Amino acid sequence: MVDLCLSTKTSGLSRSPFLLVNKSFFFQYKNDSFSFEFLLGGIAFICFTIMYLLIDKFKWWNSTPFQYPGTNSILIYIAHIVFATYFPVQWIVANTHAAHLTMALWGCIFWIFIAYIFFKKRIFLVL
Repeated sequence: MVDLCLSTKTSGLSRSPFLLVNKSFFFQYKNDSFSFEFLLGGIAFICFTIMYLLIDKFKWWNSTPFQYPGTNSILIYIAHIVFATYFPVQWIVANTHAAHLTMALWGCIFWIFIAYIFFKKRIFLVL
């Protein structure tokens, strides 16, 4: 673990206390994908633990933005697949990370708003 936290692709050791999170760094060799997967799995576990503590344990947040898409997740997923390339969700942007990030964030907000409308009108797709 110490080698994972201190090594870089070029110099071998880094003076930075931060872990280099770069997918190409972890795939130098054919069998190196496990370190990247375990790192992201650990980060997801930490995020899930923080959400559990904030929402369920201490009740500091009621998780409303997660409740609307969660009650109608299949319908939102199908609508996202069908309408993924149309205007309100996706449009032509400059080929920069900031532009694509803005469009992706807008897409998330848009589908949460659609899920809210479905929730208020009591439209649910249940299997």
